[in-house]
Amino acid sequence: MNGIRTQAMRLLGAACVVAGCDSVTDAPFEQPDARPIVYFAIDNGWALFSVPPLGGAPRRLTVTQTQLIFPALSPDGSRLAFVSGGDAGGVYVGAADGSGAERVYVGRPDHIAWSPDQTRIALGVDGEIVVVPLDGSATDTITAAVEVHASYPSWSSRERIAFTSRAPFSFSSDLYTIASDGSDLRLIVSVEGAEARDPAWSPDGSRLAFALGLHGGSAIFTVDANGSDRRRLTPEPQWGFGSTDLAPAWAPSGRWIAFQREHLLCSGADCENRYDIMMVAVEGGVVRNLTAEHPWGGAGPSW
Repeated sequence: MNGIRTQAMRLLGAACVVAGCDSVTDAPFEQPDARPIVYFAIDNGWALFSVPPLGGAPRRLTVTQTQLIFPALSPDGSRLAFVSGGDAGGVYVGAADGSGAERVYVGRPDHIAWSPDQTRIALGVDGEIVVVPLDGSATDTITAAVEVHASYPSWSSRERIAFTSRAPFSFSSDLYTIASDGSDLRLIVSVEGAEARDPAWSPDGSRLAFALGLHGGSAIFTVDANGSDRRRLTPEPQWGFGSTDLAPAWAPSGRWIAFQREHLLCSGADCENRYDIMMVAVEGGVVRNLTAEHPWGGAGPSW
């Protein structure tokens, strides 16, 4: 599962790793944004699906390419980028439903992030952030001059790129941001002995959502762009029956966050370890499972 950025679920709990972080509230579930969420799941190989956050069954996208992972909707929702692991693999960009997709990059990155003007994409490739212009001009490795391992980029409307950084042979990871031209590197989240990962900018660029936890169990948090005002949105994993929340994605309105949850569902003595696409308000509260009707569930949401 390492190739799709998920780890085997460890049912080790994680105490709240930030003193004073907010508790999850019991706010009622209100009406979310209507734009469908795109994600990937196993269905005779890896495939792309969309699901309406207002409720409804997931729908498989009809895409020519095969072994499809890491979908990324453009800021206005008009285009979709994704990674194909098939024979003609690489990064493709097409219409929002995946149709008419053309390859724009030959390699297979760990994540895709769109620029605010939708003319470029940022990719996490072999520990570097590579910016790919969609007009075919030369790529730019913006982290080449900084001594950090960079993966899972997210590009803000204020032209900063957030990314995960993990030192070799380490069980910890931090979050950094950098200007889109490769200048002004800043450390935003660092918790000793914990994994801070999968950053995602809010639509207005004022906050980051991310996953934070210990030993594989993690929750979704948000933080201001400067690293202050850290808030927890989803429950802390508990010893022996926790969950791993990863890969947050903001709704276009900035009021909701979709994310990937690895969790254990049991009926009597029968237990199933599965992935699902969940949704929660930015204030925390009720969590809705959007992929309960899909046999496999889902991973890697984009909204």
